[in-house]
Amino acid sequence: AFYPAQSWPHKNHERLVKAIACLRNERGIKVDLVLTGQKNEHWHSVAETIKKHDLENQITHLGFVSPTELRALYKISTFTVIPTLFEAASLPMFEAWREGSPVACSNVTSLPEFADDAAKIFNPRSIVDMADAIEGMATDPKRRQEFVDRGENRGRQFSWKKTAKKYVEVYRAIANDESSNVSDANIPINNIESKQ
Repeated sequence: AFYPAQSWPHKNHERLVKAIACLRNERGIKVDLVLTGQKNEHWHSVAETIKKHDLENQITHLGFVSPTELRALYKISTFTVIPTLFEAASLPMFEAWREGSPVACSNVTSLPEFADDAAKIFNPRSIVDMADAIEGMATDPKRRQEFVDRGENRGRQFSWKKTAKKYVEVYRAIANDESSNVSDANIPINNIESKQ
């Protein structure tokens, strides 16, 4: 399993570690986990949880990796797991889809809407629910392939070009709205200095 995220508390590494321990200890399923991202001040708590559950041989943290290495990790992973407790939009989900990695992710904030049916959704506050999702992804190749196919299709529905077009539509709607003060705004564009 692969999880690229800085070790902030809301990224939920500790529950993920406990779910990996649950799978090994209670179900006899060994899932190796690769983590990437900066080890910030919260990392010591994650490291203590890994040590407490005797998972040093199953969990590897590679630190910050290059874009090329990141793409390779998505490609060679069995699946990507995103257990975050909140997220505006998950770049790792889109990256995983682009690289053909099936995704299991939290059911919080915007993630279910972005994922639609293209990810295995779980409750990030429940170690058992997270373990169930990871077990399914780790042990069912047919299901993983379904998520790969769905992820590829879902990813195609998002693009920077579509995003730009939507913003243009919003700006035009605001500019054409008679109740808007946009046209009367006194913005001294000519006085803005370019700082390079």
